Amino acid sequence: MQEEFSADGKQTLETTFNWAAQKLRFSPGNDTALPADAQDMLSFMYQLSQLPMEGEYFPLPLSDGSKLETHEIEIGQREVITTPMGKLRALRLRKMHRQSEAYFEIWLGLEYRLLPVRIRQTGRDGQVAVEMVVSDIRVADE
Repeated sequence: MQEEFSADGKQTLETTFNWAAQKLRFSPGNDTALPADAQDMLSFMYQLSQLPMEGEYFPLPLSDGSKLETHEIEIGQREVITTPMGKLRALRLRKMHRQSEAYFEIWLGLEYRLLPVRIRQTGRDGQVAVEMVVSDIRVADE
């Protein structure tokens, strides 16, 4: 088995989504069934706008590069958040989690085609580890 490492010495992971065979392959060679709505860590934030926002929760199969887990995402209330762009109306989503488990929250801009306008990662200790807030969005009218 060939292992690859990045410039900073960390092992790199590769995940292949084979939609035709409905298989997900991880770089060590492990395969698993590929759910129709599975996402990776980059694409899922942009695919959220395509998912039905009905009910209180929805399942989100998500690969982090080493495994596939289905997370329950809570559909929160519409909120007004403050950003460098001013006040934005947003829909808040939150990964359901156990106590002492890391989780994320994503606010989707209601006037910006449900693109992410705020992302917050909270660590196991309950402290905000990362928060990103949009500073500019340009959406074509097409």
